[in-house]
Amino acid sequence: MSFKDIFFIVKTRLFEKRNVILMIILTILFIIIYSCITLISTVKDFSDTGLENDPEYLEIYVSREDKNYDALANIEHINFYGSFKYNQFLSQELPALNTDKLIGEIEIYPLIEEEDVLIIDGKNITNNNEMVCPKNFYPYSTDGNTKIYYNEYVDGASFLNKTIKVTPKIHEEYEESKAPVNFTVVGTYENIRTAGNIQTCYVSKEAFDYLYTDIESIIYSNSNGVPTTEVAYYSDNALVRVDKLENINLVKDELTKLGYNVTNIITTNETLVNMILYIPLFIAIIILIVVINLIYSFLRKKSNYRQSNEGILKVSGYTNKDILKINTLENTLVLYLCIIISIIIYLIIVDILNKYVLFELAYYNFYVAIPSFYLILTIIILTIILFIINNIITKKSLNSSIKDMLEDK
Repeated sequence: MSFKDIFFIVKTRLFEKRNVILMIILTILFIIIYSCITLISTVKDFSDTGLENDPEYLEIYVSREDKNYDALANIEHINFYGSFKYNQFLSQELPALNTDKLIGEIEIYPLIEEEDVLIIDGKNITNNNEMVCPKNFYPYSTDGNTKIYYNEYVDGASFLNKTIKVTPKIHEEYEESKAPVNFTVVGTYENIRTAGNIQTCYVSKEAFDYLYTDIESIIYSNSNGVPTTEVAYYSDNALVRVDKLENINLVKDELTKLGYNVTNIITTNETLVNMILYIPLFIAIIILIVVINLIYSFLRKKSNYRQSNEGILKVSGYTNKDILKINTLENTLVLYLCIIISIIIYLIIVDILNKYVLFELAYYNFYVAIPSFYLILTIIILTIILFIINNIITKKSLNSSIKDMLEDK
């Protein structure tokens, strides 16, 4: 029997009512499975390669009444300690980038450790007049309700060797004015899958010391008619950087024993993260079981319905192998139509989520990533399942089709 004959039979069967119903149900279930896999992959990827690589998750705020932080030098697992000023950032407007809807602006942080950035283009900072910016760069204000426009992202490499003038932040009442500093952008760093934001540029700690005031706050009060002013300094408190995320609690315990007050700069809710990971995994497994049962049930009923037709095909000269090819091709086309339609709908949903629902989280480089490997693996598993079920049901049906046809006569 020629392939043309097989294809003609399959074409007449493909959009029968039973197949259409199956396709609609499977398409919906496949979208749910893809969504669960995507949620798991996105959260895990963001947690593993984002949060654990974000320096702020390794930092601890440390304070002490006598402001003596000498003991920090002898504590194991501490990579860096210094003024809490190094946890702050300086906003610098870039009027040359202003548009009708956007305000040019970057945030400038001190580069505490060279390993904090993975350089993609150019080089890292080597002197106090150099700066590195994100590869995936959004040099615009993100304050308040400012919308993030995805088409306004730029390649940070386009800023290489350009000069950015930065105005130091001071308290005019207590500090003398400082001259602006011209920084040359010498490199871009990888920020696609980190928790760092999309407009952060780094300068050296020494440059940041000049740019950013040490005055944290000024408190004005009036006691018994006598006005008083109290100035609080960032250097009164310390920023501690731990070497690894798993050592945070060890360092905190040691600091507490030495009489320091400690607080995580950023904390993570591991229970919530685990729930986000395991709940969709459980749902995906349940739905996969439902899909297997659904495919088996539909194919079995369809096979029972078509037993007399298959008997006629055998009498007409079609072999069991030919009929198996017809059923396999038909069911494979049904499966892959479901897969193609569900993937198209899934991609549209992901695009809508990134652009119109989760756009605010883009500030932290959080977006829904498409886990291509796991989706392909899922499709392979579904194909294998279909072939196994199809072979079992078709062979069983073929063994009884002639007998049933003769009995009906």
